Amino acid sequence: MTLHDRAVAVLGRGGQRRLAATRAAGRVLEVGAPFETLAHPDGAFDTVLCCWTLCRVDDVAAALAEIHRVLARDGQLLFLDHGPARHRAVAAVQRALAPLWARVAGGCRLGHDTIGALRANRFVVDECERPAPLGRPTAGTVVRGRAIKRSGT
Repeated sequence: MTLHDRAVAVLGRGGQRRLAATRAAGRVLEVGAPFETLAHPDGAFDTVLCCWTLCRVDDVAAALAEIHRVLARDGQLLFLDHGPARHRAVAAVQRALAPLWARVAGGCRLGHDTIGALRANRFVVDECERPAPLGRPTAGTVVRGRAIKRSGT
C-alpha cells in the first residue's frame, strides 16, 4: 500500500494516472494530516510519496521518524522537494529570500537539506537527482529521488 501527501500535481499525467489506478484498486491512501502524527500501524506501507512536503514540515526529524515507522521493512520513500543550491550566489539568494518565501509559500524553506535530513533519520538515499530548473546555477535547488528504510530499523 502507498501513502502520499496531497501534492500529486508534480507527478505528471502518466504518474497521476498510475496513482489514480492504484487508488481505485484500494492500494493508495491520501493523507491530509501532518506527517509528524500519522495514525497508522507500524509497517503499514511499502511506499510513501512526499512532494514539496518535507520543506514545509516544522519538525522534519519527527515527520521522518513517523514515515520510517509506518514503512514496511525495506519500504521506500519517494520524494520531490527543495534543496540548498550548489552555486554560492544562488544559495545566498535562497537564504535572503527564505523568510519572505516561508510567509507566502505555506512555511516552505527553500534551502532545506532534504538529503541530509533523510540520512540523519535512518534512510539510505538510493536514488537522487538534482535537476537545474533554471539552468546550471540553480542545480540542487530541487531534489528528487528514492530513500529506503534502513534494514533492521
